[in-house]
Amino acid sequence: MRFKRAIAAMLAAVAGAAIPAVATATSANAAITVVTLPITNYSHMLIDPAHQHLFITSGSGSTSILVTNYSGQTVATIGNEPGASGLALSPDGSTVYAALADGDAVSAISTATLTETARYATGTGTEPTYVAATSGRIWFGYGAAAQGGIGSINPSVSPATVTLQAAAGSWYAAPVLAATPGGELVAGEPGQSPVQL
Repeated sequence: MRFKRAIAAMLAAVAGAAIPAVATATSANAAITVVTLPITNYSHMLIDPAHQHLFITSGSGSTSILVTNYSGQTVATIGNEPGASGLALSPDGSTVYAALADGDAVSAISTATLTETARYATGTGTEPTYVAATSGRIWFGYGAAAQGGIGSINPSVSPATVTLQAAAGSWYAAPVLAATPGGELVAGEPGQSPVQL
């Protein structure tokens, strides 16, 4: 329960939809500017250090992904991304993967052009919420209450193959995922008490 309260507090702090940006100053005391973002809800944020962009999703009920620069200024709005939630950067930094909870799919977005380059259907009613990329695979945590699982996508074949229940374990709801470039996948389930990894 402490974990849920901490997450709720963090989301409440971010829900104001403002990113502080530090303006360049010659003195040691730099001016701080607050930029209001054109979103009503916040779900996830991902940093693309190569292009100095922030990708921001609004979760279920939303239809786009906001891209800003480090100062919080809008660079692009990527449309037709239903329920965009979890985000992951490919190991080479060329692609952002977005879990589309309302679209039963995972979207691949070019970090260079800020456009969708592929969409992988995950199956009717899967509601992918979290995503991770490692070792040539895209992993996604999916499922509503009492239907959670981990799926994988192999985008190196055409058509791409999607496998549900691709990782061992029983999940009450969509597990949160993280991955290392070396191929380790970590899954956590904040939706249950006690939380488990």
